Amino acid sequence: MATPAAESIHDHFEARGHHAKLLAVGAAERLDPDKLGHADALVVVGGDGTVNHTAAAAIDTAVPLYHAPTGNENLFARALGMSRQPAAVVGAIEGGRTAAADVGMCAGRPFLITAGFGPDAGVIRRLAARRTRAIGHLAYAEPLLREALHPHLPRVWAAADGVPFVEGRRGILVIGNSREYASHLDPCPRASLFSGSLDATFMPARTTVGVARWAVSLWASRAGAPAPGVPARGTTIQVRLTEPLLIQLDGELVTVPEGTDEITVHIRPRTLRVVLGAEQERAVSRHNGQFRKNKECSGTDAPRTCSR
Repeated sequence: MATPAAESIHDHFEARGHHAKLLAVGAAERLDPDKLGHADALVVVGGDGTVNHTAAAAIDTAVPLYHAPTGNENLFARALGMSRQPAAVVGAIEGGRTAAADVGMCAGRPFLITAGFGPDAGVIRRLAARRTRAIGHLAYAEPLLREALHPHLPRVWAAADGVPFVEGRRGILVIGNSREYASHLDPCPRASLFSGSLDATFMPARTTVGVARWAVSLWASRAGAPAPGVPARGTTIQVRLTEPLLIQLDGELVTVPEGTDEITVHIRPRTLRVVLGAEQERAVSRHNGQFRKNKECSGTDAPRTCSR
């Protein structure tokens, strides 16, 4: 059943003389690429999890994606300045401008924002165990409290492009394809959807108090304090953890075969086409500036935009 936001956007497309089709998608119903046909664009109405569930179809068909944010954090839309207002959505699609964004890959699944191997994955596991429908911020309260009391802090070994940056320490590992993170804490502040590489940050912690200290440090970094943690950058990040291996991708729990304790995360540069309205073009320009500032770290070209 379509949400009111999706129906409103659909009606605006129809009023402008476009043919628009409503498709259901979710954790239990991933988008079939064949349903996209020869579409000019895919507008995803929902949160980051919904975007994650549609990304593979958008990649396979090269149909440009636009995120109309109606979820909790809406990190992908935040990164690119995307709007849920029907007029803005239709205007962006009619403009016909796109850019090619990078996609992270982990356990055979794409991710656009982050891969988390710590308490964030623990919270998502607890949430998934009691989740029966779409949720709001309040639904996270109990899982967050339980995770705070008993945080998932695995022992981590990690290497970026073969260079170790964590060797057998307990703590929080976040790998970012974008800098955006829940509550604006942003543990990978240099990450960009257009850099051609992944950024990782490891934050050593053994207890709840240690996790809280990192949260405070991340909050302080928003005001100009140095970014905390052990940073790394690479096109491939090899991760080995003590069990159980818990992973969240864009806020969705990933299931891996039992007994798996090692996994490879890698980047697929310029793989996902995204729609650019005026706000999105400004966001890409910011990514370009951020990219050039850190170009010596990645050695790739700046993102390109194109007209369709």
